[in-house]
Amino acid sequence: MNACGDFTLLDRQSWFDLRGYPELEIFSFHLDSVFCHAAHASGAPEVVLGEPMRIYHIEHGTGSGWTPEGQRALFARLRERGIPWLSDADLRGWAGQMRRLGAPLIFNRGGWGLEKETLDESYLT
Repeated sequence: MNACGDFTLLDRQSWFDLRGYPELEIFSFHLDSVFCHAAHASGAPEVVLGEPMRIYHIEHGTGSGWTPEGQRALFARLRERGIPWLSDADLRGWAGQMRRLGAPLIFNRGGWGLEKETLDESYLT
């Protein structure tokens, strides 16, 4: 579950059924894990890739994303700026709720993501 948002692979229909990552007005800490718990609770299969398939995590700069060395700097910066984040306890609580219900928690309403936006398309020639 650590850094699972750096590589989450799911079929398109399940992504739309679960409405993607929770779009909460908080720092993105744990939102990828919430989504993985929701996918599991919805019955999505998990496949663990064996050797030699590996996923590498690109290290965050100190205090920009979570790292063991930068944890204090990150949370100090968030507290200083008044930016909330999802705590470990909140994540465990939501995951436990999904386990008890046997169903995912859906956080985004209809119209989530860029559904209401018109994006210009361009093509490289």
